[in-house]
Amino acid sequence: MSRVWTWTIVAFWAITMGLLVRDKVMPGLLQQYYPTYAEGLYHLEEEETQMGIFLQGQKGEMRIGVSRTSVSPMSATHPGDAAYAIQNETTVDLSALALSIGSELTIRTTTLLDSRFRVKTHDILIRTGLGDFVMNGVVRDETTLVVQIQTPLSKEPDRRELYFDSAMALSTGLSPFHAPSNLRIGREWTVNRLDPMSAVFGSDVKSKPLMARVERMEEIEILGVKRNAFVVSLRGDRYDALAWIGEDGAILQEKVPFTAGLPMFMRREPVSAPGK
Repeated sequence: MSRVWTWTIVAFWAITMGLLVRDKVMPGLLQQYYPTYAEGLYHLEEEETQMGIFLQGQKGEMRIGVSRTSVSPMSATHPGDAAYAIQNETTVDLSALALSIGSELTIRTTTLLDSRFRVKTHDILIRTGLGDFVMNGVVRDETTLVVQIQTPLSKEPDRRELYFDSAMALSTGLSPFHAPSNLRIGREWTVNRLDPMSAVFGSDVKSKPLMARVERMEEIEILGVKRNAFVVSLRGDRYDALAWIGEDGAILQEKVPFTAGLPMFMRREPVSAPGK
């Protein structure tokens, strides 16, 4: 009889642990993790942040642009109302790149979040010598972003639906990174990137999953101060970028591909007056 009770207890324990693994462990293993605004918005709580943009050439670095990001609270009465506006303006001098789309590129993005830090709308204006490329996105439900794209190369707007989680952190300007909390060497996560330049260069506008990984730590100098930073890689289909992220979660420097395989560095710097 004691043996029967022993095997009964073992069977009950095995079933209980199996249910625990199924309900608590497996969903976390199967779900793709990505940074969200809910855990990372406090990194942007400064009134404005600025990144200088530099082109790495044979004669050294050449400054070709600037990217400014700001977060503004909004008056929200109900949970679904817009509560935050994240705005970015990136300007790049294209004369140094010998591109056929004009001498200057300006990207303006505006993302509205509700009080739960979930995306409501995501709008992009890209101004080139060819004209304005506009993408307006509205979150329709928990997994769908409806976008309308208008370009000077098409007579009618292009409307499509993209898979999208409304908590997903979107790229800002040319920057693909939105750092998660609790970085450690070896940690990996998924970044679902919506490339703002895809409408200009004729590629398909869609959300592309990329794999981010914390590779190592390095000491870099930013604003005249040496700081320890996590070096994070971001790789996917024909895409390879790096970011140096401080121990406090602030993005200090990025190396991002642009066009024709040219790498550009974006580096934290003091905020200057608009137009400088």
